[in-house]
Amino acid sequence: RRSSDLSAANMAALVKAKARHVGVFDASGKEDLRCLVVAGFVSSSKDWQLFHEAWMNRLATEGLEYFHMSEFAHSTRQFKHGWKGEKIKRDRLFGDLVGIIQSHAYRSFACTVEYEDFFRLSVENQKEFSMTAYSLAGRTCIKHVSDWKKREPGLSMGPTGYVFEEGDEGASQLSGRMWKDGYPRPHFLPKKDRVDKGGNPVNAYTPLQAADVLAYEIFRLHHDRFDPNPRFLREANRRWGIKAFWNFPGSSEWGFYSPKDLDNLNAKFTSRSEDLKARAVRE
Repeated sequence: RRSSDLSAANMAALVKAKARHVGVFDASGKEDLRCLVVAGFVSSSKDWQLFHEAWMNRLATEGLEYFHMSEFAHSTRQFKHGWKGEKIKRDRLFGDLVGIIQSHAYRSFACTVEYEDFFRLSVENQKEFSMTAYSLAGRTCIKHVSDWKKREPGLSMGPTGYVFEEGDEGASQLSGRMWKDGYPRPHFLPKKDRVDKGGNPVNAYTPLQAADVLAYEIFRLHHDRFDPNPRFLREANRRWGIKAFWNFPGSSEWGFYSPKDLDNLNAKFTSRSEDLKARAVRE
């Protein structure tokens, strides 16, 4: 794939939706890992194109076709040979990639949900309001993007498209919830090039690789709390990446659902459900 091509088909879908800005999000964490993070960035379609070019050109200097944070962290797949223990080489690449993100993204958003607390939502409310840990975290990020746009002059009138990585459990619930709440349905696209069942190539939407980095870093920070000997409680001990993203010029909006938050949300859902049922009876 040419480094200047940000997947023409994927970009065409967003242009068709008249998206002036694009929010790009990825998830990190599974149920057996205690918590889930959805995180990503917002930028303009034009600046995501410039991001793609700079990102792919930097990867090409190392002979890399894509960047996946967990593979980089554990020196697997593309990073299996020539990367493990090479601190200077690793720091240089990661620093450059973070810099490319900071130069092209306007703001970062993230939401963390702990699985044990998520089930404070009743089964009935989970079903009625299309709630999974993933759809809750993703929908919350979208709400924060919407609130941010309303506060920023010149952004409120521009439509926004949303891209999430394909394949995450809860994607259909997220899409349905966003549509019911008046947002455009998200696009679910691949993070790296793949081949479909018919043998046809499907190009990656490269900005998802930036969201992958942020989701991984926030997941590592939050999941550390469950460790018997947490390493990141003191800010001085936190990973360089998490500090760089938190302090980058566009600022950040990261949050998580506490048990109290989920109790309040459950009560809100229950009240809304009762109102809808009462209205249906009156009609």
